[in-house]
Parts: sequence; C-alpha cells; structure tokens
Amino acid sequence: MQRMLIALVIASGCCAIPGRAQELPNQAPPPHDLGVRGHIEGLDIPHIPGAPFRGKLVVTLTNQWADGTTVRASFFNLVARDSQGRVHQERRTIEPVGSNRESKVTSISIFDTPARTRITCEVAEHICKKTNFVPQVRFWDEPEGLSRDGKSYLTREKKGTELLNAHAVERTLETRTTNAGAEGNDKPLVSTREFWYSPELKINLAVKRICACGSTQDLQLKELQLDEPEESLFQPPSGFTMVDLRKNPTPGY
Repeated sequence: MQRMLIALVIASGCCAIPGRAQELPNQAPPPHDLGVRGHIEGLDIPHIPGAPFRGKLVVTLTNQWADGTTVRASFFNLVARDSQGRVHQERRTIEPVGSNRESKVTSISIFDTPARTRITCEVAEHICKKTNFVPQVRFWDEPEGLSRDGKSYLTREKKGTELLNAHAVERTLETRTTNAGAEGNDKPLVSTREFWYSPELKINLAVKRICACGSTQDLQLKELQLDEPEESLFQPPSGFTMVDLRKNPTPGY
C-alpha cells in the first residue's frame, strides 16, 4: 500500500498520528488568533513521471472550545505534477471561515525531479533557495499494531473502492489509541484518520482527521485536472533572487 499522509496538527494539543509526510515550516497564523493555529506537514506527492495532474487542495480546520463555541478556518494550496515528475507545492495563510480575506501565498516549492533540485521561494523576502533533493517514488506505511515507542496502537480498516468526483479511490480508516499515561492522559486517547487514495495518481484525494481533543481536519483535492500543467508552475517567480545552496551543483541546472 503506497499512500501519502496529509496531516495538520492544530496547536490546541491535538494528538498527531505519525506518518510519512515531509514536514514543511510553520504555517503563518491567522490575523486574529482564533485557536486554529497549526503547522502543515504537507501533501506528499511521489515524484513519478507519466501521471500529470493539477488541483486545488482545500483544507478546513474545526476547533471546539471548552464553552461549546465552534471555530473554523480554512486555506487552499495549488498543487501540480507534470509528466516529468516535477512537483509544484505552496504554503498559504490560514483564514477564518466566513471572512472576506483570501489565503495568500507565503512560500512556493518546486521539485525538479530530473535535475534533482528543490527550489523554495519565500514571497515576503523575494528570495528563492536552490538545494539538492532525492526524488521519492514510494512512501512507507506505518505497520499496524503497537508503535515503536510502545505508547500507542494502530489499526487500519479497508472500506472498499468507491468513486470520488468521478475518480476511483480506495477508502481506508486508521484508528490510533494512545495508552493512558503515555502523554499525561488519565484515559486512553483515540484519534482517527480516514482517507480516499487514488491508485492512479498515488495520492490522497481526500482526508478526514478527528483528533482525540475534538479538533477536526477536512481536506479535499478539488478542481482536479489530469492534463499537463502549465510550465510556469515549475519556474521560480519573476524578480526573485536565486541563492544556490547545492553541494557540487550540476552545470546547466
């Protein structure tokens, strides 16, 4: 089973389910702190050729306060992969649901698979940094059962194949039970992650996470197009300063 974890951890103490996601720097908090700050571990996209797509990754965070108040925030990122296996990813600001503020791009990452380079562009600084990277074509699934540290137990239940926005997906439910006393908790903590995985694209098209703390994460890859993305998505923004941090860079790249 080759699945890519898409995980968000809400800073109010939500229990994270360990996985294979590549951690990205902290997401900028919303202009008004509504208790939905978080960090994104990212959408893992294997760097495989021949399976191009482009989509809008929409994430909604829901947090329940002690007085019963429900707070929701959201953001979206554009993601893409071309026929060469190059990948485009973004980071955007988290904004309260219902506000008139649109998520703004704070960072752009471009993974040039043939050249084995990663370009990370910070919008505020107008600087792009080029580094080496090793393309990943498959990801590790954490085994079911007791975790390595002995603090929790993972079960995985296959729910069958279904259609999601006209795409065939495999639905799976993961449940992690953290033992009483393992994290200062006096009772076992149960968190779940349900995901809809596309064997064709080798990515999750949707994820629903419910934390033991009561916070919920809903993620959907919308406006999915399977044709070749535009070339501009795999080029650094115009006017940015490029800083080459690679070791032994290959001439011409």
